[in-house]
Amino acid sequence: MFKGDRPYWWIGETSLYNDETRPELRQFTNTCESGPGTPSGHLMLNVALFYVATKGISKLFIQKSTKLSLCQKSILSAVVYTGFLLWIGVIFISRLYIQAHFIHQNILGVIIGLGLSSDQRYVVLNAPRNFIRTILTIKGGILIGKMAAMIQANLPTDDMVLFLALSFGLNIALPFIIIALLPHFLLTVYYGN
Repeated sequence: MFKGDRPYWWIGETSLYNDETRPELRQFTNTCESGPGTPSGHLMLNVALFYVATKGISKLFIQKSTKLSLCQKSILSAVVYTGFLLWIGVIFISRLYIQAHFIHQNILGVIIGLGLSSDQRYVVLNAPRNFIRTILTIKGGILIGKMAAMIQANLPTDDMVLFLALSFGLNIALPFIIIALLPHFLLTVYYGN
């Protein structure tokens, strides 16, 4: 159910084309990824991560500012959200361009990523900001991402159903861990709450 063929392989294997009509595709280094194509993990992670960042910037730095007028707040918030949408658009197009995903897989990745939410996020967002905690969060996120990549590379490939189920679970867990659990853990350790 979650397998989701990737375009580069599908076009080479489908019986919809014969030798004369089959499109010739150029392979990129990122084209042949080992995980399932549905949904797009790149879009899920970027939408979830940058939506939280965008909303936090808008709410904490723009909307709560006492130096800005209502019009200035609206314009700055619109600029921040436009930047978010442009970033997601670039990733969306790039995933199609390198033939790593079909369009429906990207759309599903976007939907599953804007759906990611956690009450822990509000605790972290409302906590006093601290440079050391921010650096630890970034380093922790990078470490967790590298660990997830090692886990993905070592998933069992002999059983496709198990491989796809584990890959899907990893793609769901990774954004939640980085966005909600890691900052909350560091907040608890740092402030002892």
